[in-house]
Order: sequence, then C-alpha cells, then structure tokens
Amino acid sequence: MSYFEILKKYIFFNPIMWILVLSFIFVYIFRYGTEDWIIKYLVEFKGDTLELATKKQTFLPLFGIVGVLLAGVMSDKIYKGRRMPVNIIFCIGLIVCLIVLMENEGHSLLPTITDYVCLSGIGLFTAGPLIFIGGLCAVESTSKKVAAAATGFCGIFGYLGAMISGIGTGYFIDKFGWQSALWFWTISAVLCIIILLPLYKKGM
Repeated sequence: MSYFEILKKYIFFNPIMWILVLSFIFVYIFRYGTEDWIIKYLVEFKGDTLELATKKQTFLPLFGIVGVLLAGVMSDKIYKGRRMPVNIIFCIGLIVCLIVLMENEGHSLLPTITDYVCLSGIGLFTAGPLIFIGGLCAVESTSKKVAAAATGFCGIFGYLGAMISGIGTGYFIDKFGWQSALWFWTISAVLCIIILLPLYKKGM
C-alpha cells in the first residue's frame, strides 16, 4: 500500500478515528474554557481579587501534571491497557468539579478551600482525555506508518474545539451570564462521554 492508501484506510475512512476527533472537539472546549476564562469568572462572578483568582488558577496546571501520571497508571495497571474507562471516569470527575464550583458561594475559609479543590480537580480530570484521545488513543487506532498524521488529524479538530470554546463561552456570558458558560463546559464533557461510549463497549 502507498502512504496515501494507508492514510485513507487508517485515518480518513477509519470510524474509530472519527469518534476520537469528534470527542476531542469537546475536550478542547472544556480545556480552553477553563484555562482561558476561569480567572475572569472568579473575579467578575465570585468577587475574588485578581491576586486570589490567579493563585486559584495555578492549581489547574499543577494538578494537570498529577492527572497525566494518574491517567497513565490507571489505564496500564487497573484497566490493563484500556483507555476509555479512564477517559469516561475523568470526564465524570470534571463534571462534578464544575457543578460544585458553580454551586459554591461565599468568601469564608470553607468556600475558598472548595474553590481550590474544584480547580485542582478540573486540572487533574482534564489531563486524562487530553493526552489519551488526541494522542495515545489516536496512535493505537491506526497504523504505525501514519501515527504522526493521526495525532495531527486529531489536533486539527482539537483547535476547532478551542475556537468554538472561545466564541461559545463569550456568547453565553454575554447572553445568559457566567453560570451558562460553566454549563457550556459541563455539557461538553457530557457529550464527550456519550461519543466515547461505542469505543468503551468495544473494549478500548
């Protein structure tokens, strides 16, 4: 087979690859939504100072490191190389953190600690789907000869999701307020789970 024939078979006409890229759109919606907008949310909606909001936001990338390691260990050791259970568990964890963050109010010690915990969870739970769906899952679902092209193909749709995230989040904030933006990210995580379910049933 020529390179183009391999590309066509294992990427363009590969149904698994299309499931991955569609779910990756929603991963990038909640990834960039939380990364780009969370400080503004904490300042404008929750009334935090910019300094406090920035401190809280640093827990996103910090626990993202933990999430990458945890996702790998869970997938390799607990699920024996399956990736979809980890993706789904992490998306559920993200949904819980976003809902708790929305419902958490006040500036006393407990609400402040809860914000830190939620933002840590958001960073942690975003990491698993981010590294698996557009990276490892894409590579494992195709031929080694087009492995780099597979990750690039997923990356295209990831950045489409980033664009949708920016436009969509801004639109929802203007039209319906800040909480609607968080629901936008939450529903994106729900849709990501739904799209991945066929691959979970396949044993991936």
